[in-house]
Amino acid sequence: MANVDKSHLDELVRRSFLEKVESEEGSYKMHDILHDLSQYLAGYEYCVDVESDVRLKPEKTRHVLCISNSKSEVEGPLLQLKRLRTFFWPRAFEKRNKLFVDALTTNFRLLRVLVLEHLIVEVPSSIGNLKHLRFLSLRYYRCTRLPSSFGGLLNLQFLDLEYSRLRAWPEGFEKILSLRYLWLSSPSLVGILGNCTSLRTLCIKGCRRLDVLPSTLNHLTALEHLEIDDCGKLLIGEKDFQGLKSLKSLTLCKLTNWMSFPPEGLQHAATTLNHITIERCHHLDINCNFTALASLKMLHISMCPRIWSLPEGMHRLTALHSLKVYDCDGLNFNFGCGEDNEWRKIARVAEFVIKKVLSPFSFPSFCYIPPTPFSTCNE
Repeated sequence: MANVDKSHLDELVRRSFLEKVESEEGSYKMHDILHDLSQYLAGYEYCVDVESDVRLKPEKTRHVLCISNSKSEVEGPLLQLKRLRTFFWPRAFEKRNKLFVDALTTNFRLLRVLVLEHLIVEVPSSIGNLKHLRFLSLRYYRCTRLPSSFGGLLNLQFLDLEYSRLRAWPEGFEKILSLRYLWLSSPSLVGILGNCTSLRTLCIKGCRRLDVLPSTLNHLTALEHLEIDDCGKLLIGEKDFQGLKSLKSLTLCKLTNWMSFPPEGLQHAATTLNHITIERCHHLDINCNFTALASLKMLHISMCPRIWSLPEGMHRLTALHSLKVYDCDGLNFNFGCGEDNEWRKIARVAEFVIKKVLSPFSFPSFCYIPPTPFSTCNE
């Protein structure tokens, strides 16, 4: 499903209906005319602001994005929308809104998407009434627990707990077998992931006290996409990732204590892993042989100053077609054609890009080597 959604977005970008926002990964923007046209076609089903939108019809409105600052003035109109499917409120809820949050989860039993970010009151037990809920975002949730009724969300597929203060999974959480996408920022939650065997995508972000990956992570045999970001104390061991036999993409970012790659355990994903991204790992040195990663198609490395050379065995990676290296100051790439230089490692690669910023008084170096065999190398 995620791949289908991404292909639809790419098609809209290609046709200029959407434009990527470079400063925010995963964000898009559209022209005002297209936005107005979308609203017109959606009719009463779509509502931007409960307080000011005159198109609000309790019997027809299905999707609401609430951007009002005055919560008390919108509670009445909002609670009339008995057949709501999507509710998105990205602003912080105050303590006085506890009854309102309970009313949301009690009245909107047909919700498929619920976004309550910066929530500072506990999620009520009535959350278990949302039997159709598939997408739930509790980013920046400031409480430490969830009710036991949370385990009743049997259709939940996407759960975002990024930068939340949750300390333990609620009772019955293991019953949610439909969960596919999970974002976490709590070391204690990462340690008990073994029961989430249906996961396809896992993002561990901001766990700055996490020093080792739990062995239970190896039980996620269906996991296809793994991202670990901003976990400064984390040291990846040789046995990590050894159970991830379905892994397709791996992103590792801001692991300041991490020193060597790839770990031995990653060989268990040798036939499926095709995309590796490594960013801002300041002590990392890639000095191991990459030969085992036979299915690797894309390798992207940026801002890793301790990398002195390209990985060994790259010339045997026949599936590799994209290698991009940005701002790795220690990498001394030789553009000559001798047999003992870096060129022989990437001679088969269809796309090779290296970009390095030297100093404020020099131009950045940029090199692209097209998929054409050379008898001599030109700059």
